[in-house]
Amino acid sequence: MQLKVYHTLNLILSLLVISIIVFAALLGLNFEALGDHKMMAVLIFMVYVFIAFYGFKTFEHNYDKRMIQKMVINGDIAIANIVKAEPLNLIRDTSFKVYCLWNLEVEYYDKNFKKHEYTVTEKLNPTVKEVPNGTVYVTHNESKPERKFVVQNVMIGHVPTLQPIVAKYEKNKNIPIKYLNVYYKDGLIIETFRQSLQQQKEQANKK
Repeated sequence: MQLKVYHTLNLILSLLVISIIVFAALLGLNFEALGDHKMMAVLIFMVYVFIAFYGFKTFEHNYDKRMIQKMVINGDIAIANIVKAEPLNLIRDTSFKVYCLWNLEVEYYDKNFKKHEYTVTEKLNPTVKEVPNGTVYVTHNESKPERKFVVQNVMIGHVPTLQPIVAKYEKNKNIPIKYLNVYYKDGLIIETFRQSLQQQKEQANKK
């Protein structure tokens, strides 16, 4: 899904750039005809450019996060086991921040505990070298099966309405569960809790 998000954002950005170029061309072709309104026209153009790019950066930062948050609040989640992961390619946002897209092959279980295989494309921190096999939660809505995102642990823990769903999964002995630590730090980081503890110890030693 993150690859689709990236392409959508690039399309919107391209349309914004084209609109600015067209605005600038029209302004240039009709500049003399504006007479005493030249400065006002230039000011309007500058305001438009600022609003366009500031608005896009805000939209870019929140687009996927709002989709994930809405689905999580609605209880549209499923438990999933990562069985294989491999890096796809690096991407950059408009702030030149680098992320790495990964293909995560997962086996997820729907609300009826039926197992499905799916490849989730996620945006990870570029320092991530490997993604361990283990259990995470993903967004899942049967009417929008392509909207698959890996959900941060903190979101699962802070939405009380999710607890009955989580409890049902955990009570099912046919679902192998080995939770991974999932959090956001300039892209997702997916690691074992042992790795997280090791990093915390290393950071504490550096201080």
